[in-house]
Amino acid sequence: MTLRALLFATCIVAFFTTLQAATVTLSPGATTKLAAGNTYQATTDGTYTLTTNGTPVNATIKVSANVTLILDNCHIASTTNYPLWLSDSNKTLTILFKQSNQIIANSSASPFSPIYATASNSTLILAKAPGAQNATLFLRGSVTKDYANPPIYFTSSTSSVIMRSGDITIATSARTAGTTSLIPSLISTGTFKLHGGTLTAQMRPRFKASELADSDLIGSKLQNVEGVVSPLFNCTSFTMTSGLLTTAGDKVCPYGDNKLVATTQAYDTSYAYAQTHLNNLTSATTISQTGGSICGPTAATFYGFPPNTSIPSACFSTGKSVTSDENGKVRVNGVSPTLCYATPQSQAIAEVIGAPLIPTENGILAEAALGISDIQIDAETLAPILILALDIPRDTTSTEKTLPIQVLSDTTDTPSTVIFDQTITFTRASTSGHFTAKVSCPSTATLGSTRYLIRAYN
Repeated sequence: MTLRALLFATCIVAFFTTLQAATVTLSPGATTKLAAGNTYQATTDGTYTLTTNGTPVNATIKVSANVTLILDNCHIASTTNYPLWLSDSNKTLTILFKQSNQIIANSSASPFSPIYATASNSTLILAKAPGAQNATLFLRGSVTKDYANPPIYFTSSTSSVIMRSGDITIATSARTAGTTSLIPSLISTGTFKLHGGTLTAQMRPRFKASELADSDLIGSKLQNVEGVVSPLFNCTSFTMTSGLLTTAGDKVCPYGDNKLVATTQAYDTSYAYAQTHLNNLTSATTISQTGGSICGPTAATFYGFPPNTSIPSACFSTGKSVTSDENGKVRVNGVSPTLCYATPQSQAIAEVIGAPLIPTENGILAEAALGISDIQIDAETLAPILILALDIPRDTTSTEKTLPIQVLSDTTDTPSTVIFDQTITFTRASTSGHFTAKVSCPSTATLGSTRYLIRAYN
């Protein structure tokens, strides 16, 4: 073989190697930069950090354990599969995100969902990473000529999806030209709980303006009464204790006789849901809404006020007073109305704790207190057990409250460090009195000089 032929053969082998996709088993505690074409497996309980440094990467993540995924400037755009699968039953997948993150199904052949699970008793938790600023997550599914699935699609009626914090946008892919398939729900699961953060609903039709037939996507075809736009949350149980559900887009999806027209910018035109679509909230048979707000293009609904009470105009950005109904719900007309709090502390208590809203002439107040009521010692390990107490004076309905809690400690010899960071459930025997919870901390030889700080966050 000549030298020239040998070099040519070597180049061919190198080029062929770069095209081979790999199945990679992730290591708990490590940070992995995703590579195009690979399938990554999380098979062991633990925490995994994924990044693409902001570059869209065609990859697939499969989870078969109790896993926390930290997405750090991670952009996944899968063209051949569901980007993120939860495959095993009785598992919990927690997605924490920092910086900007995207999970997108870009297939033109299959209606893939960005986050997908068929396993029973599976749970998905969505929240920004502790301490993260401007943490966002964008989800968008793919659509075929005949069908589209919800972007978060858990097929089992025993599954749960819980949103705790952060800024999440879920974009459904609408019908393509000439089809009769539904515009899907944002989330399909057994139970959906909105406990905090901002959830933005969008429609992103997957077609170019030149492909849009004049007769397709007429406003009248989008009316909920015709069943073309699915309820936002397809579930059997819906709970909202805090947070904001809103909608945004380059244009507002019309409701009536106007046509929904795509622009010349292919695949990236986003549409805000019409007010009537946000009113078609859920298919759930069990609904509990005790806090938070739903803000549409022309009106907003707020929960958590005292029932049958006149609410002063200082409590709303529109400057109008309203009266709450028998369930403590108020509806305010206007362009994206918002709540006005009297103090930043009240806003934090309302959004983190989910405390009832107290209307005043200076804005909204909210009251709660969190602290340590007792410290016990484990007889075997000598580790301290903190008895936490949570008091929400005006909460007369709930007997439990689930919150992410941090415990920090310091001694005369050590700086303040986080020694506990988990979501725990506070309980009380009746709808009066304070909530309590136990937290076991690492043992320390200097218990007498140890100080503890308790934080609740969302």
